[in-house]
Amino acid sequence: EDQKNVNREIIVPKSVAGKWKAVKILVRDKSDEELNTIQTVELGSSFKLGDSGITVNAAEFFPNFVLDQASYTSMDNTLGNPAIHLVITENGKELYNSWTFAKYPGLYAFEHARYGLQLMDFIPMPTS
Repeated sequence: EDQKNVNREIIVPKSVAGKWKAVKILVRDKSDEELNTIQTVELGSSFKLGDSGITVNAAEFFPNFVLDQASYTSMDNTLGNPAIHLVITENGKELYNSWTFAKYPGLYAFEHARYGLQLMDFIPMPTS
């Protein structure tokens, strides 16, 4: 079965909703590792990969990602299996719409000749 064609719903559990503010993503530049940067991106916002025309949008963050036949969700709010849902476009055309995992950086990874992305850190919402 081709995993990519399964249309799963994304379910944000109450224990996770509103608890996370941003993630830090390592942007690897395969042409020159000295150009690597760490991007802090708020959930629901985006950043550009240099002058490549590529935009990385950070959607849902799940601290303890699980999937079943019907959905993607988080088991709870502990950092058991952190994952960020990334939607990546190049000049408006979708290149990638999937999950990037902190513990398994190669799994379903964004494939690009020049850039690699890795989920490094997670920033909780400040509690008042």
